[in-house]
Amino acid sequence: MSRRHLAWLGAVALAFALVAACVRRETAGPATGSPAVPLESRGTEYPGAQAAPAPAGQSPSGPHPRQGAPASHISTGLETAEARVAGSPRRFPNPELVDQDGQSVRFYDDLVRGRVVMVNFSYTQCTGACPRATAQLMAVQRLLGDRFGRDFTLLTLSLDPEHDTPAAMRRYLSAHGGGPGWTWLTGRREDIEAIRRFVGFTDRDPQLDADRTRHTTLVLLGNDRTGRWSSVPALIKPEQIVEALLRTAGERPAAAVAMQGACPPF
Repeated sequence: MSRRHLAWLGAVALAFALVAACVRRETAGPATGSPAVPLESRGTEYPGAQAAPAPAGQSPSGPHPRQGAPASHISTGLETAEARVAGSPRRFPNPELVDQDGQSVRFYDDLVRGRVVMVNFSYTQCTGACPRATAQLMAVQRLLGDRFGRDFTLLTLSLDPEHDTPAAMRRYLSAHGGGPGWTWLTGRREDIEAIRRFVGFTDRDPQLDADRTRHTTLVLLGNDRTGRWSSVPALIKPEQIVEALLRTAGERPAAAVAMQGACPPF
């Protein structure tokens, strides 16, 4: 075989290798246990739902989902509301939930729209990382003082909605000193799951993802007025959570706190 033919075969083999590598990269999912991707880095859709039509004159979606993300779309019948995340139009989950006072609320319309919020997932009978995470969030409440409940709110969605009744959630808040501005929410499991998947607090391993005793302790930070969203681990120092929250709100605190372990806002 001539040298020219050998060179041609080598080029063909290299081209096939590159194509195979691209296919593997496109189909590979995120690593198990990888940190949540900020909302503005993901697509507008989430598992189980049919994407809502875009308003006239607007693109039906913002940035495309990141490479490796599983194909997803919104579940039939799930209420959504138009929102903007990092300048892009999104359909935000807006199911009807029930708070600790037994009041029916729309998740986005009543609790997120126009606000700066912290969002986490927990359940009242959790004995794993939840007590530590709750203690950290109580410290955040104290650090924020009278701004908590006025400028900032905390929304906790139950991972055990069948057992977390309004009475159970009230008892939990009372036992831990939760003040006005901290809202616990229960409702249909599929609605809470849709929110959890929308914000990316999931695990690639379906068995781990279904085990609520191993749920993430990340806290989502959002400024709906500007479309700025981020997340931080609940188990870092409370001062770091407050610093990240204030930056998400667009503030520049005079006393900067080291941000090791926090995901920077976008």
